[in-house]
This record gives sequence, structure tokens and C-alpha cells, in this order.
Amino acid sequence: MPLHNVTITSMTHGGEGVGRLPNGKAVFVPYTLPDEVIAIEVTQERKTFARARLLEVETPSPARIAARCAHFGICGGCHWQHIAYDTQLTLKRQIVQDQLTRIGKLTDPLVHPTIPSPQQWNYRAHVTFHGIADGVAFVGADKSSKVELHECHIIAPELWDVRYVSNGKRVRLLLGDGGAILGSEGQREGDTELDSVGVGDSFVTLTVLGKPFKVSAGSFFQVNLPQAAKLVELILSALALNGTERVLDLYSGVGLFSAFLAERAAHVTAIESAPSSVADARVNVPTVEMIEAPVEDALQRIRGTVDAVVTDPPRAGMQPQAIAELLRIRPRTIAYVSCDPATLARDLRLLTEGGYTLQWAQPVDMFPQTYHIETLALLTVR
Repeated sequence: MPLHNVTITSMTHGGEGVGRLPNGKAVFVPYTLPDEVIAIEVTQERKTFARARLLEVETPSPARIAARCAHFGICGGCHWQHIAYDTQLTLKRQIVQDQLTRIGKLTDPLVHPTIPSPQQWNYRAHVTFHGIADGVAFVGADKSSKVELHECHIIAPELWDVRYVSNGKRVRLLLGDGGAILGSEGQREGDTELDSVGVGDSFVTLTVLGKPFKVSAGSFFQVNLPQAAKLVELILSALALNGTERVLDLYSGVGLFSAFLAERAAHVTAIESAPSSVADARVNVPTVEMIEAPVEDALQRIRGTVDAVVTDPPRAGMQPQAIAELLRIRPRTIAYVSCDPATLARDLRLLTEGGYTLQWAQPVDMFPQTYHIETLALLTVR
């Protein structure tokens, strides 16, 4: 394949550097940084873009550092260990701003500086291991192979210490209070009816801002607990509830946001479709009205005035029907939590076209050493 020297000019949402081939075509190169001059081998060329493999960094960025992990570049768990942490934060803000401008069609959106994680390493409170004959693996950087692990620096040490329970199987491990560990196997993270692998109990308890939350196998919870607490604080501050409001908590999971909203609003309705999460939420927030249904279906039942909405959809974002129902309900304020800037931008475009104004977006670094970005966006009705 062709060899070239290129200059990286920017960073994509997927964490790759972007340069230009001699013919002007954009080329995407992983493990690079803006302003670097690099030697590449083109591995894939399409009509409008190309992808390439990094051969050599001829002029490194001042932000380039040595990766901590021996698996970096092969394992798919981390993408940015070669980037100094303060630069990771800057890039994440730039990426959010770029996505909101290009996809969201928003003019000069206000994007605050990324809030750093208190822990840059060993922050993940749950992990999925792929068991292999003599150890454990993560999915490789190529998104298809499995990479045998001999070390990992982003998961909690307690989870690494019990990796042996995988025993050739795919397992999810979740670290709870006091070192309790929940293990489950057999299906993908988020699925229900998962079997125990003999680690800990059938659920663990996680504490956020002094509140305990029951989390069972198959239930979703944020991987970075200190940043989950920061997200709660940001939402409460943004909504500024006075105790008289009616609030909807969409994609509510085990009730993380509902638990705090219920203390500050007159009425909270939580909507969640995953049975495991709903069962946990009924324990965690028994005073909250709970609807077990897809959000787009449940919103059709909502009548009357809604003052505020918190929505925390999966990576795919909100369904168009759910946004249409939200526009019908027309709450005064929407706090949109997203783990994907592209789908966030797409949904914000629909909401702003439907009568809302984006006040600001706040990136929160839930996933250091990776390109993944958690963002809270605050919208108000016009």
C-alpha cells in the first residue's frame, strides 16, 4: 500500500488523527496527535477518505507521552494513553464543540472545559473479560480479535485480582461497596437473566453522594463513580428545582438521578425498559413513579405539565419518536446526558429545531485514556 508523510491537523470523534494525502483526500490515522508530522501506510482508500497505519512519528507533539500499558495499540480498551491528560481534556472539549457545530448545526455552541476525572487510572468499577484458554482477554483494537491481557491500568485492581473466575467464559465483573464483587456470564453487558460465576452475591451496593444503590447483574451503572457523583451535582445545579416541579427521568436505569430528583421535586416519573434495572430501581427509589416500557412508548401516556426532563439514553441516542413526544410534552428544561457526541448533536439539532435553545454543554471525563466522552447538555424552551 502507498507510503506517505502527512501532518495531522485535528482529531476525530473516534479518537483518530486527521491529515491530508497529497491528493487532498482526508486520511484517518489512530495513535496520532494534532500538529504531528508522521509517516503512514495507507491501509484502506475510499472515494472520499482513506485510513492508514502509523509507521513513524517524525515530529512529535509536545503532548505525546509514553503509554503506560504494554498492550496499548493492540488492545481495544484504551485509545489515548499516548496523550498527556490535560491534552486529552482539551481534545474532548474540541470534539464536542465540533460535533455540535457540524452535526447539530449549532452556531458557536457554548462548551465548557472538560471536567477531569479524579482518577486517571484504575477508575473502572466494572469490566467485561473475554475468557480464553489460559487467561483473559479484551477485544482488540481491530474490534474483532481478542488480546490476551497481562496487565490493565484502567480497571479497579480488585477486579483484576479476580479475573481468574472467567475460566474461559465471557464475564462481567462489578465492584461494589466494601470490595464486594458481582460476577455474571453468558451474555452481553446489559442483558438480563445472567448466571452467577460464583463471585459475591446476586447484586452489589454502590454508594453515590451518600446514597446506596442496589445494582444487579444486567443492570447499567456508570463505570466511574466519582464522575457519576459529579454528573448528579451538575444536573441538580442546572435544573435548580424548588420542590414544586413535575420531573421525568428517561432511561432511568437503577434510579441514580431519580433518587436525588425525588428530594427536590414534587413528583418524579422514571421510565426504563430493562427489567433488571427496573427491579433495582423499585428498591432504590420506592417513592418514585416507575414505568417499565420503552421511552418512546411511555411518553405517549404523559399528559399535563412537565417542568423538567432528565434523559440519559444509550450510545445510539433517543429514538425520533421519543424526541417527537418530548416536543409535544414541551418541558421547560431538558438535561440531556450523552456518552456519544455525534448522537447528542443529532438529537440536539431536532430539539433546537423544535423550539429549544442550547444553553451550554459540559463534557465530563468519565473515561480517561479513551476517546469516549460523557456530556451534559442543558436546553430551555423558547
